[in-house]
Amino acid sequence: MIKYIWQTYEIRFSISGLNKWLHQHNVSYTIYGISCGWIKKGHDKEIETTCSRSCWCDCSE
Repeated sequence: MIKYIWQTYEIRFSISGLNKWLHQHNVSYTIYGISCGWIKKGHDKEIETTCSRSCWCDCSE
């Protein structure tokens, strides 16, 4: 993520600096079962999976 921000916007962040910025902007790292990502707090976001009927997890939950 830090590399992407630098390549796209030419803004450098340290890991702790980016973490602080994300939290100041009300964003949190969310883990949903086997999927995860940065999502604005208070918002629901559907995360697509490649799960099938043969998947080891219970995707219906």
